[in-house]
Amino acid sequence: GAISSTNLNFAAGTLQGTGTLTGALEWTGGVWSGTGTLTIASGSFLEITGATHKAFNRADGYGNDGRVIENFGTTIWTGAGQLLGGDGGQIINRSSGVFLVQNDSVLGYTGGGNGPTITNQGLFRKNTATGTTSVSGGGFVNAGLVEALTGTIAFASGVTSNAGSFAATANSTITFLGGQTFNDGTSFSSPAGKIRIVGGATTVSGNLTAAG
Repeated sequence: GAISSTNLNFAAGTLQGTGTLTGALEWTGGVWSGTGTLTIASGSFLEITGATHKAFNRADGYGNDGRVIENFGTTIWTGAGQLLGGDGGQIINRSSGVFLVQNDSVLGYTGGGNGPTITNQGLFRKNTATGTTSVSGGGFVNAGLVEALTGTIAFASGVTSNAGSFAATANSTITFLGGQTFNDGTSFSSPAGKIRIVGGATTVSGNLTAAG
């Protein structure tokens, strides 16, 4: 189905089914579950905000093929609430998509079923917040740009880069500590920032590029 909104707030309960968002949606509470996909259309906005933890999963005992959030537009994650995937849930940030992290919270795992997968084909950027955002409990696949403008992005679980880029600007840090695979074409840029490998096994395949 289609969702057209200029000021819709999803604050409690359960979202199920498949649909495309045109306009703007604020997610402040509740669970997005089932096997469907919510697509954020190009030019549209999803704001995930507030202190309440939010979950995207399947929640029917099968443990896989959980809720998919597919972003062609702009997703902004603010507030202290953790964003937790379970039952094989996914966030897919497409090549036109922008996923902005503006908090020091956890993008992680509910603990139910298979862990989530985060796929970035566009821009995954941390800005504004100056502490640490932890990405944990599932796989992170990067074929776009991961950029830290402020604070730290800490990858506490497995990362696979397929010609993706990682950039840390002044006074910001990207850390890898959960096991990482850097495939051909992966690049790193850290002018006045830091990119650090501090744990886990690191596998390299092909040519990588690093610039200060």
